[in-house]
Amino acid sequence: QKSTSALEGVLYFVLGMQTWLVPETAHYTFLMPPLEPAEAQIARLGGMGMMVVGYFYMQMARTNSPFVVAASIFNRLLLVPPMFAVAGMLGARWQVCLAIALLDTALALLTFHRWQADPANGSGTHQGYEADVPKREN
Repeated sequence: QKSTSALEGVLYFVLGMQTWLVPETAHYTFLMPPLEPAEAQIARLGGMGMMVVGYFYMQMARTNSPFVVAASIFNRLLLVPPMFAVAGMLGARWQVCLAIALLDTALALLTFHRWQADPANGSGTHQGYEADVPKREN
């Protein structure tokens, strides 16, 4: 799951940076009509948010904590799709809502699959962070 989280982080970071720096290209990325000038400024903010999420996923990959990975999977499967469905019903561009909801759900399921396939996560051997710290001999 470490490499999966890192790749997801890079993907979110790069897409966010593209949307932040050049929001006019968002209509190519999300397959929608070109943005209005006011929408482009909002897209910049969304791009910044995606960059932050990408950064946190890259950091999550460094820690490789099963608790962080489980929380990430849970939140992405149960919170992201309904939030983007509501945003779409409130008038946000449905193409963006659908693309992000589907992409994030697919990546969460991929992370879950990779996490479940890792024998270190299914065996129940993780004893908390104290088990990861080497003991000092006096």
